[in-house]
Amino acid sequence: MLVDFNSLNPHSRVWIYHSERKFTPAEKNIICDALSSFTSDWKAHGIPLTSSFEIKFDSFIVLAVDEEAHGASGCSIDGSTRAIKELEERLGLGLFERGKASFVRGEELLTVPLKKLKESAAAGEWNAETLSVNTLVATKGELEDSFVVPAGTTWLKRYLPATHISG
Repeated sequence: MLVDFNSLNPHSRVWIYHSERKFTPAEKNIICDALSSFTSDWKAHGIPLTSSFEIKFDSFIVLAVDEEAHGASGCSIDGSTRAIKELEERLGLGLFERGKASFVRGEELLTVPLKKLKESAAAGEWNAETLSVNTLVATKGELEDSFVVPAGTTWLKRYLPATHISG
């Protein structure tokens, strides 16, 4: 059962799919239509799931289920994965490629392959204070509180150049 994303409780479970590129307006319409249809009929063991989705930064699909109402099962999660894979294939998106990190710079989103994070930080493209997208959030509450956080507070800090402390 599709509901407004903002009406989901903070404990609702979320899954985040990060595209390798920004969605075009036409792709956003296709994604919204497909996920509206999917979430309207999403069920676990025949029971409708209270669910929703949101697109963030034109690059992230956030799928959510209020598991206090009824929990998602393995089969229902598999169904959501199939729906996202169909979108990925239809639109040529890399939604299951996890080897990247994204940084928010004003209105821009900078996406960097993991293998180039050190090089990118050394080049000054991002630093500890640069806002990064935390795709590891597991609930809607975490999404609201810590989806965008300074890179230095996340696992990304290990890619920052060492600083020399004199004294």
